[in-house]
Amino acid sequence: MDDEERTRLEAIHEEIWKASIAPGFNRSNELAKKRAIGPAPEGLLHFAPASAVANILPKRTLRVSRARSSNDPKELDHGIQLARQELDTAAHDRSEEIFRDELLASFGGRKTDGSEGHHIDPHICCFTEADNANLVAQWAMYGRDGSGFALNFKAKALENKTDTSLGKISYDEEEQSAYLRDLLTLARGTCSQAYDYANERYGGGWGEQSFRLAARAFGGVVALHAATMKAPEFRAEREWRLLHPGMGSVSGVEAKGPILRTHFDVAFEPDDLLSIIVGPVHADVNRPVIWRLLKEGGYSATIETGKVALRTLGV
Repeated sequence: MDDEERTRLEAIHEEIWKASIAPGFNRSNELAKKRAIGPAPEGLLHFAPASAVANILPKRTLRVSRARSSNDPKELDHGIQLARQELDTAAHDRSEEIFRDELLASFGGRKTDGSEGHHIDPHICCFTEADNANLVAQWAMYGRDGSGFALNFKAKALENKTDTSLGKISYDEEEQSAYLRDLLTLARGTCSQAYDYANERYGGGWGEQSFRLAARAFGGVVALHAATMKAPEFRAEREWRLLHPGMGSVSGVEAKGPILRTHFDVAFEPDDLLSIIVGPVHADVNRPVIWRLLKEGGYSATIETGKVALRTLGV
């Protein structure tokens, strides 16, 4: 294929995307805004080990990391499984089979021809509501058994970040399934519009090709929304997440044992940080260092020591 032909095909793809697929993405954003999650609290806690805090405070950045490569590899499984169940209930005509195949392949980071490829690859940073600060479970699971830190950020500041969105986790399976049902209905409609537009404009195989492209893209949208869903037994976590679609060049990659995990850095202002809770283990050593980092970094955040006693953590 010569450069002229490549340019022509790219122009056609861009036209089809803008005319028939992008409007579906916009409608999915509107659907998300209508989802009743309630207002964000004043502050949200991000639990982190010392190694993370040593980067967060001097660099003034939070890290949103690839959900599929997280410490808990099942972070997306709950919502994705519900989406699979909704797909299984649909009539299995040819268009639905193509739609289902493309979405399922997209969930696994592939195309139906077996090649790799993500349009949207969810990246997340996790928070909990500030009054969870002294829960034993939070420190045991996310605060390095009382030796870590909890950074209290202004929720409004997180909501206003560019390239990311702040989402409250849903633990209600009925609400989750109903929402995914509406999202999949919107996705099917977008795929059909892409087929009709491309087929009418260019004929040949453009209709099916555009249908598949829209389905793959919406596979990423479904995965991104699935990142706001967890099973009911985790309700006590009262989690919120900063979500990044994972498009564009990553800020970096790190190795977590044998797993490679990409991340994007999200900058914040010193005033976005309300306070830091220092884990009770090693607090006498860590508090002076935190005080210095805050002072030298222009922060006005206060410092507290966590109230969870070491003996309650079973260590």
